[in-house]
Amino acid sequence: MLKPVFQNCSPGRQLLINNMNMKNKKEISRRKFITNSTLGSIGTLGAIGFLTSCKGLHTKTGKLTDGKGIKAGITLRPYKLLCAVCAIGEGNTEEDDDKIKAIRKNPDIPVTLRCNAGDIFAYQDPDHADDTHGSAEFNRKRDLEILQRIDLPPGVTLPARIILHRIWDRITSTSGICNCEETAKDSCKGCPRAKAGLYEKGREISLLYAVPGWNTQLTFSESDLQKAKNAIIVPRTKEERAAEKRKSLEAMYHAEAIPVRPHILLCAICQYGDGSRPPFETDNLPEMIQFILKNPKARIKMAEAADWMMCAPCPSLNKYNACVNVKGHAGLTSQLRDVRVLHVLDLRYGDVINAQELYKKILQHIPSSAPICGSISKGVQEPSVWDDECGHHSESLKSFVKGRELLIKEFGFNI
Repeated sequence: MLKPVFQNCSPGRQLLINNMNMKNKKEISRRKFITNSTLGSIGTLGAIGFLTSCKGLHTKTGKLTDGKGIKAGITLRPYKLLCAVCAIGEGNTEEDDDKIKAIRKNPDIPVTLRCNAGDIFAYQDPDHADDTHGSAEFNRKRDLEILQRIDLPPGVTLPARIILHRIWDRITSTSGICNCEETAKDSCKGCPRAKAGLYEKGREISLLYAVPGWNTQLTFSESDLQKAKNAIIVPRTKEERAAEKRKSLEAMYHAEAIPVRPHILLCAICQYGDGSRPPFETDNLPEMIQFILKNPKARIKMAEAADWMMCAPCPSLNKYNACVNVKGHAGLTSQLRDVRVLHVLDLRYGDVINAQELYKKILQHIPSSAPICGSISKGVQEPSVWDDECGHHSESLKSFVKGRELLIKEFGFNI
């Protein structure tokens, strides 16, 4: 019911509410309710439950809910992810609960971390049904210790891959988290397996098969799949990536317009400057540059986010064709780069332009990589989701400078 939320409304606002309530007596669609511009903040407040439901999250039980692909979500107590790593160390992943199995199926599934934090975070508190190994105070301590180490607040929702990398990078041992060490009391029994080294072993296995960046796991093959069966993130095989490269290049050579996310047009310049030429293992940018150099009529379409035609062979392309570079969060920094490029070139997603004309605009209007890429990570550091390996330069990358000079000459542009 909306009425209790607006008990102290102004007369004008109350009139709007009364009109809305009368309309609500008729059947109204979810989309119409959420987007009704006359409701303003009323619509936003009333739609919170709907928006949460769209993500596949049940705010009370935290159980798996209906949803497809990357939008299906789960909620978890933080300590459960450490338990999953321990299970890897023990080689007992067959007993994973449904939520951990969902992460194995899709490492980029949205995960909401909830715990009994109380105070101003009480809005997201679950009940104590999942408490284990001691008092409610110990269970609260364990979850908060984990969140403190990975620098996240309770109630946060992130792709599982990002959370897992934070855990692996910042929690090397469960000591002081899952047990109470020398301060052990009856109220703080802790997990009896906390000192068995299972987490440490599971973490080592996890890092062995994790895919932190585009230039990792290049040698992982089909013959390695059995060895990686317990890993929570399993890399793409080089055989799969090679097959995808062949298919994507064939598609590119016959495309009416080549879909490319805007900022990697600049990456192609850097690659050209550092000497990368076909065949290139982890993307199709060098092949694209050679193709448009030889085909003056080639066209490029501004794609929104990672596109299979360019990124098919990348180890950091997930099964939903999303970029999971830089420990899972480069899709975010890349989106900002993309819109910066579009802004400078006065283009929009979906625009189609002659490829050589496009590169003339790029080489003319973007003389340095620094304004587009270099300030992406300004003022932040790991584990921030804005931290990016290419985001910390104030002067143009040398490879971009050289690539720009070479391509101006190769295209025959007068700039």
